[in-house]
Amino acid sequence: MQYHGVVMESLKTIEMILWFNIVVAVLFGTLLILLIRRRDLWLRYTASEAAFNLRLRSPQRLVDAIRRFEESRAFICCIGVVLAFSLFGAVVSGRVYKHTSDRIKLLRPASRKVSMHQDEHWFQVGQSNPGVRIS
Repeated sequence: MQYHGVVMESLKTIEMILWFNIVVAVLFGTLLILLIRRRDLWLRYTASEAAFNLRLRSPQRLVDAIRRFEESRAFICCIGVVLAFSLFGAVVSGRVYKHTSDRIKLLRPASRKVSMHQDEHWFQVGQSNPGVRIS
């Protein structure tokens, strides 16, 4: 039971990773839908981004290369791969969270409720239940 704090911190970290993966999956899923279904909006965005970068005096070759990549099918595939990895990460971290939380429930001592057939003197501060074995 001395590792309880470490396990709870690990559980919080796993939960944070789970939520991060869910947020990334939602964002990249939305971007993928935008890239596939509303291609006209995406092309307008990349054109305005290129014009903005040229105003900032970025090199023309770099701006054109970035714009060509953002308008290509390879960019859509890259977004799809990131989406797949984030969904996979969400599933794995969700399963790890559930497994770890179930293990913590098994390691916790029994409930402190007093039943009629047990002695009530163990319910004082600093004493444990003599009927429950913690291993």
